[in-house]
Amino acid sequence: MQQIHLSEARKLNDFVKSRVPSWEVGKPFDANILDEYKQRIDIKA
Repeated sequence: MQQIHLSEARKLNDFVKSRVPSWEVGKPFDANILDEYKQRIDIKA
């Protein structure tokens, strides 16, 4: 379970960084970009 959590956290970090290249972990960003991320989650897996 912990590996799944870490994997998803890395994917999320990579996604945010791809949309906001200057973003750093722990810094705020426009949460609206997460709407696009949610559409990519494979809920069947």
